[in-house]
Amino acid sequence: MKKLLCLLLVATSLLAKDNTVSKPEAEGGWILLFDGETLFGLVQEGGSHWQISDGSLMPVGGGGYLRANSAFSDFDLKLEYRTSGADPDCSLFLRAAPDSDPKDASYQVQIGDTNSQWPVGSIVGHFKADESHPALNQWHALDATLTADHFVITLDGKIMVDEKDGRGKAGYIELGCSRTGKTQFRNIKLRPLGAKDLFNGTDLSGWKAVGPTPPKKGMLKKLTGGGKVKEAEWSAMAGVIHGEKGVGQLESAATYDDFVLQLAIRVNARDKKEHPKSAVFVRGDPGQLFSGYEVQVMNDYKNGDRSQPVAFGTGGLKDLEVARKELADDNQFFTETIAARGRHIQIWVDGYPVCDYQDARAEGTPTEKGARSVGAISLQSPDEKANLDFRNISITQLPKTLGKGAPPPVVAAAPPPAPSAPVINFPAPKEDPNKPKVQALMAQVLQTNDPEEQVRLYTQILLLDPENQVAFNGRQQAKQKIDEANAKKQQEEQQKVEVTSTQNEKDTQGADAKQKAEAAFIAGDLATAKTQIATAEKLLQNDPEVEALRSRIDVASKARERVKYFWTAAGILAIVGLVTTLFVMGRNKDAYLEVIQGMDKGKRYNLDQEVIHIGAIAQDGGNKNEIVVRDMERMISRFHCEIHKRNGKFFLIDLGSANGTTVDRQTAKAGKPIRLKTGARVELGGTCAMRLGWERRKKAKA
Repeated sequence: MKKLLCLLLVATSLLAKDNTVSKPEAEGGWILLFDGETLFGLVQEGGSHWQISDGSLMPVGGGGYLRANSAFSDFDLKLEYRTSGADPDCSLFLRAAPDSDPKDASYQVQIGDTNSQWPVGSIVGHFKADESHPALNQWHALDATLTADHFVITLDGKIMVDEKDGRGKAGYIELGCSRTGKTQFRNIKLRPLGAKDLFNGTDLSGWKAVGPTPPKKGMLKKLTGGGKVKEAEWSAMAGVIHGEKGVGQLESAATYDDFVLQLAIRVNARDKKEHPKSAVFVRGDPGQLFSGYEVQVMNDYKNGDRSQPVAFGTGGLKDLEVARKELADDNQFFTETIAARGRHIQIWVDGYPVCDYQDARAEGTPTEKGARSVGAISLQSPDEKANLDFRNISITQLPKTLGKGAPPPVVAAAPPPAPSAPVINFPAPKEDPNKPKVQALMAQVLQTNDPEEQVRLYTQILLLDPENQVAFNGRQQAKQKIDEANAKKQQEEQQKVEVTSTQNEKDTQGADAKQKAEAAFIAGDLATAKTQIATAEKLLQNDPEVEALRSRIDVASKARERVKYFWTAAGILAIVGLVTTLFVMGRNKDAYLEVIQGMDKGKRYNLDQEVIHIGAIAQDGGNKNEIVVRDMERMISRFHCEIHKRNGKFFLIDLGSANGTTVDRQTAKAGKPIRLKTGARVELGGTCAMRLGWERRKKAKA
């Protein structure tokens, strides 16, 4: 039985696709440093050239270094390598410092089997591994676990190093080879360790809700249509933060500069056509709504192609860089990893790298105008339709100093000489002769705001340094600005043409209306004359002929009205008497709402207060409903709407309900009063209907 299980496990591993992160791995925090297809998120250093063949990395044309763009402190690292010779002259460098030779400022894990002083799996200059002699032309699994000062290196499941050294706390991951064509690497994965939980799973300690600025209060403002923007509701239960029904953000109480953030997100959509938006903001201004770098959440793509995300896509930086692929789906949790250090931000979705951005702008506020170096972390609820879940939120703060520091000073007598340095000879990083020119051009870029000039300068930089990611991103942004400016100019020109065409049409229509008004006036049809002259006045402003005709029409209208008033005076007296009688009879009636559709069909509610609150619950804190409507489908909001009585008339105000309110099939806008007339039909959330009626009720004895 055990043998069968082992065979099944081996078969499963053989069938697994290389350079991928499974859903369980992503939920556990694993990310890809190499996607198997491109060098996205990697940078070649030391004059190196690396190529991709059959899903694996291989140094060619002089070897050199290949560095991951994001720094980490504590982590699990896994990779597979295969060599065709015993001396591939390659190493894995851990916690490397930027802008330094990795051999001097990192922990060098030996790959190669010809140096007896530092066998495969050794940390050169520190810890010697036992000789293992791994087979050639076969894939081998090399794992490294670094937690604080503790180092564990394993090769094919066997522990090679288990020691401690506290000289380096964080840094970059690098591969280095001085000989080419002998070594291949694949399945390079990393899982950050030592993270601090930002959410305790039970309450919102360490977080604070930030909502929109509230409008002025008052009944008069509600009756005149000044509605309040509903603030998001945040709650915590069973390890999940839930946000819904409003605008706002849940913001970390602390601020962060350099970090690795991981969290799981679920956007809950009501149907397949709806793709709600959200975002995670990093380095935002505390207390300021939606500030900082906006890491977009938008699970939609064009033409059924996940390589065409909509609205920057999930994991994209809004207004800065579009996600490479759309990997997340609505109504499912996905894991997002955000690594930020200095001006560099890298983002993974379910372990796959989707965004790698180097901000070349000067420090500034807000984010759309400049880079940001520190700030709060916020979870966004963008509107009243929001329905969001967040969990597994953790963060690792990176130290300012990266790389392996100098050894501690020797106090006692010097020990015997250590084993000699490895025979691996890596090419020293070559000084780029074009570096001064690139720096000078970059300085010119920062001094100009002209996008065309920026494109010209960035193009010169890329000709000198084709791998300059800052210049590449800057050139793309400048070209985008040029395209936007050209589109705006074209739109303005089109609007001018439309304005000229519209004015000619107005003149023609105005002349026609004036002619019709004059003909109707001559024929004695004053109603038509008034309508046509009003149209002519709008289309032909300050026209003397139109003004003269208007005067003649008004004089004739007043004369006709005087005759009309004379003959109707007696009738008016009779009508007044009738109205008075009806008023006396009607004023003794009392209003009510009767349920004509729903669970409580036939039940009546008296409208005997100035304000009646209607909703699905009786009370929540200081707020309560006088009319509680039961609803099996839960389409009625907790506080759905209000009915106000004013001067004997009734008005309904929707309170921003989730599924809406209609009056006689007319949708009530949130916060805007709508008149209720006798017999009016009021529908709540499409599941309950009420009708306004009147009846005479006996007055209660004092």
